[in-house]
Amino acid sequence: MHILLFASLYPNPKSPHMGVFVEQQVRALAKQHQVTVIAPYMIRPSELVRWGSWHAKPPDPAKAWTLYQPRYLYLPGLWWIFYLLASLLCARKVHWPSVDVAHAHVAIPGGFAAALLSRRHGKPFVLTEHTGRFAQVMASRARRAA
Repeated sequence: MHILLFASLYPNPKSPHMGVFVEQQVRALAKQHQVTVIAPYMIRPSELVRWGSWHAKPPDPAKAWTLYQPRYLYLPGLWWIFYLLASLLCARKVHWPSVDVAHAHVAIPGGFAAALLSRRHGKPFVLTEHTGRFAQVMASRARRAA
């Protein structure tokens, strides 16, 4: 089975301990399945010089799974558009006919990207929410409705 995983929380050079539980899940899945991970991470405009360009690095052949970690630019109010673009650009490298299921950790923004691409390619989609922005939006709507 080929699992395409979208991770808003995943260890990266800026935050090596972020989302280690997702990497542990990927490591376990990769023992029996083909796994491709798309895990963009944020950089601020001031970090562009320090971190260089903000496109995806090539996959690491030492890992049992394929990992794409593009950097995306954080601008207030627009960050999710850059996240979505980074995810979509990486997803173009994925061989979609071999993907059996897309799995996203956190609805916004990774789940949104996964839902769009799964629908476009006719693949099933699973969402695991970890009380991210989606939960905050739903809670605020529930408070307003009460």
